[in-house]
Amino acid sequence: MKDFTRVIRAAERAGLHYVHGRKHGKLLDPRSGRSVPISNTPSCTNAHRRVISDVRKFLGVSIV
Repeated sequence: MKDFTRVIRAAERAGLHYVHGRKHGKLLDPRSGRSVPISNTPSCTNAHRRVISDVRKFLGVSIV
C-alpha cells in the first residue's frame, strides 16, 4: 500500500487530482479532463508500476 501512496502523492505534486470512488479511485488531469483508474485493492504486487506507465502513456505526465 505504501507504493500506491507514493504514486498518488507524486501525481498530486505533478498537478493531477486523486478522486475517491466507490470501487476505484482515479487520477484526474484537470486541464484535459482525462483520468486513469486506480484499484484500491490491486492483486498484482507491481501494480503501482503499471499505474505510473499508464499515467505517462494516457495523460502525458511523468511522475516518480
